[in-house]
Amino acid sequence: MRLNQYLLKQIDKLSRRRSKEIIDMDEMRMFFHKNYVEKDTLIYRGIEDVSDRAVYFVKPKEHTRVSRNTANYYTLLIDNSPRWSKYPKRSKSIICSTSRETADLYGKVFVVIPKKGSSIGICPDNDIWASFSKIDLANFGYVLNDIFNNTPNCIKNPNTIHELLKNFEIFDNYIKSISNNWSELDKFIKIDKTINSNFVSSLIDAILDENMKTIDFIEDTLDPEKNGFGLSKAGSFRIHGDYEVWTDGESMLIPLALYKRFVYYDI
Repeated sequence: MRLNQYLLKQIDKLSRRRSKEIIDMDEMRMFFHKNYVEKDTLIYRGIEDVSDRAVYFVKPKEHTRVSRNTANYYTLLIDNSPRWSKYPKRSKSIICSTSRETADLYGKVFVVIPKKGSSIGICPDNDIWASFSKIDLANFGYVLNDIFNNTPNCIKNPNTIHELLKNFEIFDNYIKSISNNWSELDKFIKIDKTINSNFVSSLIDAILDENMKTIDFIEDTLDPEKNGFGLSKAGSFRIHGDYEVWTDGESMLIPLALYKRFVYYDI
């Protein structure tokens, strides 16, 4: 099979999930040689149900990514937080890893070449779930839903940042209104016991003892600087270790074997 035919196989399930298009040989060469920097730390992504004989082009900003298998609250909060304003929006990014082994857990391994100058967010761990010191992010959505379900007049399963912030305001006022009603407060305290965490207890203490708002407490809990997140640029991306990273820059995704041909044989 001719090399260009080999590379330009029909894109299938990948294109239906998010907007990606195969680029032809001239586009591939031009993009690769313009944006590949040998000294950059390699970025990988594992993808299921796609051809590992094709090269894909991704434009993350054109579509909204929704977190899989969990409520999307943390993404809504991070994307709309002033503290995260310098970072690529998670919902408009492609999520990757600096570890080939980690990427391999998610499917066929591709090398990701972002456009030079693209912003790259860096988690302090190999998964964002493990990247916050004061919260179990994997259970964060369930915790908020339990709070909303136990608070009168809250919007169930809020879908926008405005609905989420409205729920926080309702919760703040409700907690203050029941501050002397221990049986009612205990409904919220028990949420902690089911997930082995003290997030809700700490939140209630902050509202009652420090007159703190829920949104401010959560902002502080998710603060990128306090949790050791980093920010870099494609073209000057140099880190060592196994970290989850994300970028909203236009990117070329090359199967691992084909990446080596790009580098060593200048195809």
